[in-house]
Amino acid sequence: WADIPAVVEGSWVSLELPPPQSGPQRPEGDEPEAVCDGLLMKIGVPHLVIETTGLADLDLAVVAPPLRRHAALGPEGANVDFYEIAADGALKVRTWERGVEAETLSCGSGMVAVALLVMAATEKKRVELVPLSGDRLQVEALGEPPVCATRFTGPARFVAELDPSEEFLRGL
Repeated sequence: WADIPAVVEGSWVSLELPPPQSGPQRPEGDEPEAVCDGLLMKIGVPHLVIETTGLADLDLAVVAPPLRRHAALGPEGANVDFYEIAADGALKVRTWERGVEAETLSCGSGMVAVALLVMAATEKKRVELVPLSGDRLQVEALGEPPVCATRFTGPARFVAELDPSEEFLRGL
């Protein structure tokens, strides 16, 4: 584990994240076809990033599971991040996370994967992203995308507390 520098200003947090482990790769395979339209990035965990239109109407529970487990992504599969560019230039993102096996409100590493690929394609150094949670997040390249460190900034809020008396915590 590496230390991740953070700056906290009120409810906003900025993290300086290390570069991805490797550059984007195009998976090879025949079915489903969408896996070949995406790019695979490893940002902590692998992410298959796919640009789409009609993001709000996309049924992730139907579309994402076969992609997440596609043989071209290796035995553990990948998170699947769908994005579209909104009229205001922000990147709207929806993520299906492996392990959770469902859509999540936001995935930090997925946001960074999408941002790095879009920045590399558009020569931008900063993008705004809007995950399913509706938060507005920013990713700034600290080098040349897609393989560079980033500054990831967004709101942070308390969402859960563990009860130390919970059965699953005993023996830890």
